Amino acid sequence: MALSLRHSFPTDPQTYWTKIFFDEEYNRRLFVDTLGFRLYEVLEQREEADGTKVRKVRVRPASDPPAAVKKVMGEAPTSVEEGRWDPKTMRYTFHVTPGTLPDKIKITGETRTEKTGEKSMDRIVTATPSVSIFGIGGILESFIERTMRDSYERGAEFTKRFIAEKGL
Repeated sequence: MALSLRHSFPTDPQTYWTKIFFDEEYNRRLFVDTLGFRLYEVLEQREEADGTKVRKVRVRPASDPPAAVKKVMGEAPTSVEEGRWDPKTMRYTFHVTPGTLPDKIKITGETRTEKTGEKSMDRIVTATPSVSIFGIGGILESFIERTMRDSYERGAEFTKRFIAEKGL
């Protein structure tokens, strides 16, 4: 099951990557204030000599998993997203490792941008959740896809407000 989302923003790709995507205030307001994550903790964020940015974040979303998922993963599962942004391709590739059953659940993806005008761009996110747990794999994959889709949709609206508020 693959997820593909596209959102338009009234800014350029360079501004998006340098003043929004990696901005501490933006991320806190997005994940904690807007999406209601119960935990958002930056474990590592650094820039390498070639401009590549590396980020590692531990999160606990606010979403309430289905009963079958809670039975296997617990009430409040956390996960760690590790990602790399390549300044040459302007692509952020990521993989998410859950705190429970990391050998059975995998989420990989990519975020990229396309300039659509002088002060406009599209953000394209593709992600693939994969669950290999007998009996609930499909349920969990559907839950992950639905949760990610909802978070990105709500996050896109916040991003537009943030851009307007900051004049970006």
